[in-house]
Amino acid sequence: MKKIVSFLRWEFKGCTRSLSFWGAMVVVLGIVMYLTGCPKPWPLVTIVAGFVMNFVDLVYSFVKFRVAMYKLDQESVARKLREQ
Repeated sequence: MKKIVSFLRWEFKGCTRSLSFWGAMVVVLGIVMYLTGCPKPWPLVTIVAGFVMNFVDLVYSFVKFRVAMYKLDQESVARKLREQ
């Protein structure tokens, strides 16, 4: 049991600093609001806000990845030019 707890602690270490984590928690909150009978517009607004948070994080991560690929390509070109 201790190994499982250690694994879970390692797996989710730092997840609270992720916008995707908080977006997922907002979606779960919206679902709980819906299931408990909260007035109608608020659960949907909450769920949509969570999905928007996840989408913003997705776009940010994609742009960050593409910038890293660009830098890697530039370094590769510079390395090839130095070798010639």
